[in-house]
Amino acid sequence: MLTTSLLAGACGPGESGCPSPDELAAVEIAFIRTHEDGRRELRGASLDGSDVPLLCAGGSATRPEFVLGWSADGADLAIVESVDDESWVSVVRPGDREPARIGPGHEGRWSPVGRSLAFLAARDHEVHELRVWDGVTRLLAVGALRTISWGPDGARLLTHVERDTEGGLSAGTHRLALDGTSERLETGEYPEWSPDGRLLVYSGPADEVWILHTHDLETGEIRPLGSVGPLIPGRDPRWSFDGGLVAVGMSEFDCVHPRCQSVGVLSREGSGGLVVARGTTDFAWSPGDTRIVVAEPTDGDLGPKRLHVRRGTGDEVVAPAADDAPWSDAQPAWRP
Repeated sequence: MLTTSLLAGACGPGESGCPSPDELAAVEIAFIRTHEDGRRELRGASLDGSDVPLLCAGGSATRPEFVLGWSADGADLAIVESVDDESWVSVVRPGDREPARIGPGHEGRWSPVGRSLAFLAARDHEVHELRVWDGVTRLLAVGALRTISWGPDGARLLTHVERDTEGGLSAGTHRLALDGTSERLETGEYPEWSPDGRLLVYSGPADEVWILHTHDLETGEIRPLGSVGPLIPGRDPRWSFDGGLVAVGMSEFDCVHPRCQSVGVLSREGSGGLVVARGTTDFAWSPGDTRIVVAEPTDGDLGPKRLHVRRGTGDEVVAPAADDAPWSDAQPAWRP
């Protein structure tokens, strides 16, 4: 799973201040740990409950803000880190001393095929650039872009555009080829491509409330999936590995307090909606089954978060040991 480092500052697993090769190979879930003093650390956990730092000691200070996910081969992790008070997209090879900084940006997704990383970079407060990095960075699209989703073949992407901007893509959802050609789709906001490439799932209004919908790309049929009770789905639904379930961060209407947040799961047909975690919207699906990892508060709405692994049915599979450690864990990403 681990290969020769391509990144600057490599020290080699097992050297002083570095996790051993066996420890790094056992990492299944990457996450960000926030310590009581505010220091943030990028770590990796195995399902036996152990965890290790993903970067070796001795490099320059890295302040991760978000985990964007693992590359398809499981070798590298994309993150957003704070660099001189600016957000940068960076790539981490576990066992190196420092990440490789790709460019300013705040959101990104790896292709499910190969090693292309698509990310958004702010041109100004309204306009963003969609860039694709695969060793070199190229510009793919410009506009009021907000989200990215790859097709399962890695040849096309979806991006949602909030409003028309001069010289940018028009408002709506666009399907982009890697040569930059674009096709506007009549679908809702913030779509996510299903693993079989047939459906898009997205959040959108229905009878004055927001619910999840699916859009069948073959037939054009749009069908409501619904919601979980009174909860409103967020903008980032995610499919399980087989496309049978959809998970999404949810919240109560007109409430921003953590106690109003949940992770909800629905079936592809819209049945069986349930809440699998409360007080959080942080989750990641397993790449090979219907387990889901969530970062859930352990002690009330504002308590420190711990990682729990559950099935899509909500049943606990792996839970952290109860402790009073002065840190909080969030932003999980499951390794392929």
